Amino acid sequence: MAVILLVEDDEPVRRATRLVLESAGHSVIEARNGLRIEATVAEHKPDLVLTDMLMPERDGVETVLALRRRHPDLPIVAMSGGGKRGNLDLGVVKRLGATATLDKPFDGEQLNRLIKDVLDNPPPKASP
Repeated sequence: MAVILLVEDDEPVRRATRLVLESAGHSVIEARNGLRIEATVAEHKPDLVLTDMLMPERDGVETVLALRRRHPDLPIVAMSGGGKRGNLDLGVVKRLGATATLDKPFDGEQLNRLIKDVLDNPPPKASP
C-alpha cells in the first residue's frame, strides 16, 4: 500500500488515524505540525500527506502552500474540525492546493475511501 505522512498535533487523533491507516495496509510517518514538512517529505518520500489545518507553529494552510511550492505533484488531503476559531473553510484550502478535504470528525471507512480515491486518481502532473 502507500506511505502516508500524517501531520496532526492532537495525539489521540493522530494515534487513532494512524491505526485506521495501518489497518488498511498503509505505512504511516507522523509529524506534530508542518514546521519541518519539506525536510520530512524529502527524507521519507510519502505517497500522500494527510494534514490537519489548525496546528501550532505552522498551520495547515502554510503547510499546504509549502508543500505545493516544493512538491507540486504530491497528493495532499487537508482535514479540519474547525477548532476554537470557528469553522475553517476547507474549500479555501482546496483552492490553495489541497487535493482533497475531509471534515472532522470522520470514521475509518470514510477516511480509507477518501485515501483510496486520492491514491487511485492522483492530481495531474504540474507543468514545468
